[in-house]
Amino acid sequence: MDISAEQIQVRRLARLLRWLVMLALAGGTLVWGLFSWTLWAGQTQLQGAMAGGVATIGVGMAQTGGLVGHPPLMWLYMSLDLAIVGYGLLRLSALLLGYEAGDLFSRRAADHLSAFALCMVLREAVDMVVPLVGGLAGFSIDSGSLRLLLVGTVFWLLSRILAAAYTIADDHGRII
Repeated sequence: MDISAEQIQVRRLARLLRWLVMLALAGGTLVWGLFSWTLWAGQTQLQGAMAGGVATIGVGMAQTGGLVGHPPLMWLYMSLDLAIVGYGLLRLSALLLGYEAGDLFSRRAADHLSAFALCMVLREAVDMVVPLVGGLAGFSIDSGSLRLLLVGTVFWLLSRILAAAYTIADDHGRII
């Protein structure tokens, strides 16, 4: 099979994005580990760079500010956040790995994109609800959260369209 220049470019871009996704996942894990070490070393407040908001990869300080005084809840929130984002990034990585292999339009690609999109939406939903835990603050939503909810929903819708298109193409291939 002859590979076109566009396919080569898509494969290279997918490889680059997959490595960036893995780097982001490793960075999030590192921040979570640093926070866990700080928390369980007997320090009950976020200190130094963490309190300055440097660790915004895993801690949305604006939305979880009330949790800073409750270390176990903050640790639970960060663990849940990392689990959701990590799973989403792993599914995105699997999607990009499929793109590298030339698997652009398949049922598996649609499922990976759908899982990534649902993880985006779930993470934003958790961020909106977390301040309500223990009556620490009111319901919190900002324009960034709304944008991510919208983008996640659009990705999910596109994944369903991709799955339906694959099913139609597969049925058409069987008829002919």
